[in-house]
Amino acid sequence: MPVQPISSRHSESDGRPGLPLAGLAAGGAFLLVFAGMRIFSAALEPVPDVDSVRFFALAERWISGEFGPALHHPYHPLYPIVLGAWLKLFPWPEPAGHALSIVLSVLALLPLALSAREIGGARAAWATAAIFALAPVPFRLSASILTEPLFILLAAWLSWACLLAVQRHGLRWFALAGLFAGLAYFTRPEGPAPLAAMAAAVSPAAFLAAAALVRQKQARATAEVGRPPESAGPGTPGRHPAEAGDARRLASILLCISAAAAVFAAVAAPYMLSIGGITSKKRVERMAGAVASGQETGFREDERPMPPPARVLLDRFETFGKDPSVERRQEPLPAPAWKAFSTLLEAGSYAVFPLCVAGMAVLWRRRSGGRAAALYFGFLVAVHLCMFWALAAGYRYLSLRHAVPVTVMIMPAAGLGIAALFNAAWSRGGHAVVPAALAALSLSVFFVCQDLRPIRARKEYIRETGLWFRTNGIQSPSMISTDPRFSFYAGGAFVHLGECGYEDLVAFASSRGVEYLVDSSEHIERAVPDFRNKLDSRLQRVRTGLEEKYLPHAEPAVYRFAVPPRTRG
Repeated sequence: MPVQPISSRHSESDGRPGLPLAGLAAGGAFLLVFAGMRIFSAALEPVPDVDSVRFFALAERWISGEFGPALHHPYHPLYPIVLGAWLKLFPWPEPAGHALSIVLSVLALLPLALSAREIGGARAAWATAAIFALAPVPFRLSASILTEPLFILLAAWLSWACLLAVQRHGLRWFALAGLFAGLAYFTRPEGPAPLAAMAAAVSPAAFLAAAALVRQKQARATAEVGRPPESAGPGTPGRHPAEAGDARRLASILLCISAAAAVFAAVAAPYMLSIGGITSKKRVERMAGAVASGQETGFREDERPMPPPARVLLDRFETFGKDPSVERRQEPLPAPAWKAFSTLLEAGSYAVFPLCVAGMAVLWRRRSGGRAAALYFGFLVAVHLCMFWALAAGYRYLSLRHAVPVTVMIMPAAGLGIAALFNAAWSRGGHAVVPAALAALSLSVFFVCQDLRPIRARKEYIRETGLWFRTNGIQSPSMISTDPRFSFYAGGAFVHLGECGYEDLVAFASSRGVEYLVDSSEHIERAVPDFRNKLDSRLQRVRTGLEEKYLPHAEPAVYRFAVPPRTRG
């Protein structure tokens, strides 16, 4: 018998039903405010992330039909495919990328609200939407040109399907969870994690059914010892009704889990079998603690992102010298377990996780489907904490970006926690509502103050330095740098600068036809330790007029190689 949805048994928490028009008006107003906040978030990010440049280049490969090289890149393919399709409609990459992320973030509100309404009613849904709108780290990433907006959307739908699956044990919900898990895997490698949490959440029910089946078989065998065969009568052959019911329940749970795994495998198998091993091999080796070779697989980027049609001419990506990011990843992190847990807390601004625990406590007291939902949220956090620990211990790198999707997926439980706290305060009388409202207001003010902080504000010199080439009529400059965003804005070719010596730098630039060295002075001297002492006439400083503007934060430095470069073939 299907488990009754929690929301239908606790609809009294919604209060008086309002007018449909009033609800639609409130929802529309919230969507407008939410979209406006995401637009504001995009304005706080004057320069996209380094990975954004690579996503633009991959998107152009999909547009131009270079599927093989695009698939063999370490990034999973769904986001570049979606971005490439979007760029066909809006040919200005940077604003189009932000617009796509904003649309995806707005769409993610629906599965989050549905999940919260399923476990706690309309008040929990509104609270979840408010948390998603204001939580600082998701607020920042939801408008960025990264995989997070698309992955959060798919993960939210996957979490909704998993929640319905653990509560109702319907085959269609498990199959739907497998489908969304496959799509999430096409976006990021940790996409199937909620599927594992769902399987763990229904495993207690399977265990109880198996244990009851064993006990009933043992009791039946004991009762039949010494009984004459003719005493059984014509109506008793076969299993006892209770035994048959537990057997059907166990078989149903195992069938549902198998269906979810089968659908996921059917969706993800082509990618996993064809190039999944190539894509994830480095990632697995580093998580296991293997020493990285320092050679990055990728491409060289010739990018013209600003004017339409914004075509990107792609060639082989070259890395000169030793990649300093590899050395950074090899530095051991102190206490990987604590790093994993603290990253999760920080991703939720230290407020979402405690509220989620409160919501899980409310679900646990409801028993039946409520306990299954509480187990699901608990295992969801546990599975991701294990992945974070593996990244911190083996890969030696863990970012807030890894923790944002799971932070968003547990927000329905956090919304239920807020709704339950307000319901408890209301039931105690008006004097308890005021402290609850003040606490919610304080949390909102804290979130908003975090939201208003500009990010990467000191990186504006990258944009202005890149555009300096355009304004001075320098077409398609080839440059070597630690940051591909200079060439992104300049519309030129990019070669990655790793750690090297000055003589090797000059010789490499001459042999490969590199015309400019562009970066901040700090980054150049870090990559080329003897740069200041050996700088000579072979590398001439170009005055852009931006040097004094950005002191002392980051002095943009543009050098031109005086040695005539070899003609590029």
